[in-house]
Amino acid sequence: MMLEPSSELAKVFDRSIEIAMENQHEYLTLEHIALAMFTNQDFLDFISDYPCELDYIKSNVEHYINNQLNDIKTDKRANPQKTQTVERCLNRAFTQVLFNGKNKIEISDLILSMLSERKSHAVFYLLKGGFSKESFSDYVDAETINVDEESFNPGQFDKLLKQYTL
Repeated sequence: MMLEPSSELAKVFDRSIEIAMENQHEYLTLEHIALAMFTNQDFLDFISDYPCELDYIKSNVEHYINNQLNDIKTDKRANPQKTQTVERCLNRAFTQVLFNGKNKIEISDLILSMLSERKSHAVFYLLKGGFSKESFSDYVDAETINVDEESFNPGQFDKLLKQYTL
């Protein structure tokens, strides 16, 4: 099975690279990715019922990027390199999705992976803004169940039941 990022996650990656380049940053950090997530309208719609302080998270991550990452500024015009932390988060999200039997990595999978990091300003602001790995995981599961129920077709169930019981 070939795992790939969802179209929304691909947009987030593209936007995070743009943010890093706009700031002349040599490296792509979790903060760039977090800011890109919290400016992605589809993700904001998805978490609209999740109890967190979006404005707090976004403004603090943006302030951190604009004011605290001067040591990674560069004059080079190359694409930024992923930090080890970004690589670790992507690998963790990839592994989790693989274990769950899904074929696309979603933005929510990456957020859950990010919440396992200990030394990240992006995660600090996520936690301070009301995110927790447990509650967000429960929220994602509930939203996924709601989507599955809406698209449930009893004929599909009967067909699967016959396929596996004959």
